[in-house]
Amino acid sequence: MRTVFSNCFHRLRAGSQCLSIVLVLVWSLGLVACSSTLELPGAVMPPVPTAYRNADGARDDREPGDAVSAVSTEWWKRYGSAELDALVDRALANHPDLRIATAQVVQAKIRADQTAANGLPAVVVPIHIVNQSSSGTSDTQKSSQIGLQASYTVDVWGEQRAAADSAILQVWRAVYARDDLERGIVGNLVSAYIAYLSAQDSLALARETLSLLERILHTIEQRVELGDAAQDELEQQHAAVAQQQVAIAAMENTCDEAQTAVARWVGALPAELVLHETSVDALVLPRVDVGVPSSLLLHRPDVRMVEARMQAARANIDVARAQMLPKVELGVQAGYSGWSLAGLVHPDNLFWNTVGSLTATLFDGGRREGEKAFASAYYEEMTETYRQTIAQSVREVESAIDLQRSAHVRWKAQKRAVRASLALFRLATESFELGAIDARGLLEARRNLQHSQDELQRARSDALRGFAHLHQALGVMAAREKDNTRYSVALASGDTLATDRAQDWRMGQWMVRLQGMYHRAAVDATARDTRARWPQAMRGRSVVAERSGYLEREDGVFDAWYRVAVAGWPDREAATAFCNDLLAARQPCQVLAPDAEIADDASGH
Repeated sequence: MRTVFSNCFHRLRAGSQCLSIVLVLVWSLGLVACSSTLELPGAVMPPVPTAYRNADGARDDREPGDAVSAVSTEWWKRYGSAELDALVDRALANHPDLRIATAQVVQAKIRADQTAANGLPAVVVPIHIVNQSSSGTSDTQKSSQIGLQASYTVDVWGEQRAAADSAILQVWRAVYARDDLERGIVGNLVSAYIAYLSAQDSLALARETLSLLERILHTIEQRVELGDAAQDELEQQHAAVAQQQVAIAAMENTCDEAQTAVARWVGALPAELVLHETSVDALVLPRVDVGVPSSLLLHRPDVRMVEARMQAARANIDVARAQMLPKVELGVQAGYSGWSLAGLVHPDNLFWNTVGSLTATLFDGGRREGEKAFASAYYEEMTETYRQTIAQSVREVESAIDLQRSAHVRWKAQKRAVRASLALFRLATESFELGAIDARGLLEARRNLQHSQDELQRARSDALRGFAHLHQALGVMAAREKDNTRYSVALASGDTLATDRAQDWRMGQWMVRLQGMYHRAAVDATARDTRARWPQAMRGRSVVAERSGYLEREDGVFDAWYRVAVAGWPDREAATAFCNDLLAARQPCQVLAPDAEIADDASGH
């Protein structure tokens, strides 16, 4: 059903009267909209516990925001390893999955802006030139018309507002999805690095055992020559050496696989990654503070992601409901209409047209009702998913705390076992040298010592991994700041950001822009990683970033993404040479002229 309640031409006065009628009707419909209600599923009550099972005294006596600041967001730095810090920087700066996720945030923001634009009037300039001729005659009539036409769909029922809310919530979903990906990449990278160091420790112990076995073999060979040992004892020792060599080959393969895993989480090829540390002893075992409130889990990025999806689903219910109600459209057109182009713009040819329409659907086979029912059912699904995600996060934290606690208990007990095994091995060595025991007894003592030392390193590695698992489970690294003060001291001009705190970058020189969009959390990491990997080329250069887009909520939570470039090149040749070095390291780049904008996608050379 379509009702046109205003259609007036040519007179401004008549148009004003018609427009008044439209406004009165819209105001009346707005009162109806305000009085409408919608039944929805009950409020979501997340099952957050007041304390963790194995966290003594860890009760929820602080606000979640305080807990986020109390727990270090860069928790991996507490291991005290410069190599690990560099690996995390490289992952944050170069991991392709993070770049893809950041690009998806940008895409979602563009879609949200498009959706918000649907609530604005549309203005067009129609130009019509018509030639008409009657049948049986050669006479032709020409008419021309030019004007300005505006149309607007009144958001009486809140459809456009709800659609815009849903779209912006989808942007935040993409933001938290990227944060969750970052949480997983950093956590898995730290765990893989610890596993690599643990494998190196096991390999070193195995090589020490092999060295001892070879010394014993040499001693037995001397005894056989002197007639103090039998040939079968010599063959047994040859077999023991060979078995240890086989075990070492397997351990070397384990180390290679562990290094490949580290390269995977860094976002590099195995051949591009060189690791220098060879023992978990290079890592400090941080003290674990489990006395953080369990409500901190509500800030986990995967929880916030599902929460955004749930809120978007709630907004989609409002969209579906509004689509079932009548639609109000307004139109205004003004211009000139005449029989010739020459005299078209004349006061007598001026016309003014205002149109208002109310459109209601009488029958659509239940399609709109089905959309509303589907939106409500999907919202119920999201509420259950939200509860399930929170429950899973609680289980992950409990598991991490259990691992941390049991690893510490094992570590302390295993240190006593190592001391005892070492004492027995020393006694066995003395006995072997005196001839009191044979090589088999010494070998057994050595294997017991190696096993105890292996278990000690594994327990320490588990304690180190437990710290990583706990912080990964808490999701504290992705806590969102409520403003942009983190970078306020680095602003160079306008929205341009210099990651060098001294702000030593110089305009008027050539730049090399790194390909891709960089999340605000990756800007500093990119600067450190670039300087670490190309120290000579970066001498006297500056890493600069220009904000390409941002997102801000009503509560002040802020997010932004940037284009990053290296500035300070004297000429195009120098900038091109550095870009070629980046390309050789699989880092796409573009050379920018001195007058180019970093965030301008069309400014590359």
